[in-house]
Amino acid sequence: ILFVAYQPSEASAAVEPAAAPQSSFDSFNREAQKIDRVVTKEAKKIDRVVSKETKKVQKEVTKGTKKVQKEAKKAENGIRKDMKKMDRTVTKETKKVMKKVDKETKTVQLKVKNMSNAVEKETKA
Repeated sequence: ILFVAYQPSEASAAVEPAAAPQSSFDSFNREAQKIDRVVTKEAKKIDRVVSKETKKVQKEVTKGTKKVQKEAKKAENGIRKDMKKMDRTVTKETKKVMKKVDKETKTVQLKVKNMSNAVEKETKA
């Protein structure tokens, strides 16, 4: 009886799954880290651009809001001015009318008094 120790040949070793060498995991990790750094760098760039654009938009909105408020204040002041003017005109016209009414009232009172005196004279005579 002959005992022969089994030693796989190089051809059969290629068929068997070989354990991946540590260096391939290291290179994979290095590549993953490179990709991660690039992605992080690009994300930061994007964040800066977005932040910058957001600030621009906010500035424009603030500017627009201030402009609208300024215009509204102008309009409000104009309306207030017109109302004061109208109020003065109404007051002036009211005084005119009241003067006329007072004058007419005095005239009527005078006529009534004269008529009353005339009636009294007629009655006495």
